[in-house]
Amino acid sequence: MRLLLSTIMSLFALVAAAQSESDFAQTYMRIYAADGQLTCNTIGPSMIQQMLTLDEVEADKEATAALKKIKSLRIVGKPDGKVGEADFDNALKLLQANDERYKLYEEYDEKCLYVRKKGDVFVELVLLLKENPTLLIDITGNMTEKFVGDLMGERSTEKPS
Repeated sequence: MRLLLSTIMSLFALVAAAQSESDFAQTYMRIYAADGQLTCNTIGPSMIQQMLTLDEVEADKEATAALKKIKSLRIVGKPDGKVGEADFDNALKLLQANDERYKLYEEYDEKCLYVRKKGDVFVELVLLLKENPTLLIDITGNMTEKFVGDLMGERSTEKPS
C-alpha cells in the first residue's frame, strides 16, 4: 500500500512539474526584462479557442488545423522597435546554454529556429530574429514535422532528433 501511495504521489509531482514548466520566452523575460525595456505579448489557449470560432477561420481548414496544434504564442520585442544585437546575443546564449532542451533546427537570413521535442512531437518552437523590431517568437503546442515544415516553407532538409 505504501509503495502504491508513493508511486501515485510521485506521478502527481511529475504532472505538477510539467504543468509549471516555463517556455523560453518566460525564461528570457525573467532574466533580461528587469529594466522594463522588453515586452512580451501572449496569445494563450483561451484566445486561440476564440479564434477557432471565427467564421473566417472555421472556413479555412488549414488555419483551423494549424491553430489546433498551438497552445500558446509569445512575441518578445521592444516597444520602440529597437531590438539590439545585445538582445539577440543574450537570447542566443541562453538557447545554447540549454542545448539539452533546445536544438538548432535551421538558420537563415539572420534568423534562427530552435526547437524542443518530446519524442517525435515538437512542443516548442523559438524563432530568434536579428535586426527586427521583434526579438523572438515562441510557439508551444503539439506540432508535427509537417507543421514545422509548412511553417518554414519546407526550407529545411536536415532535422535534429
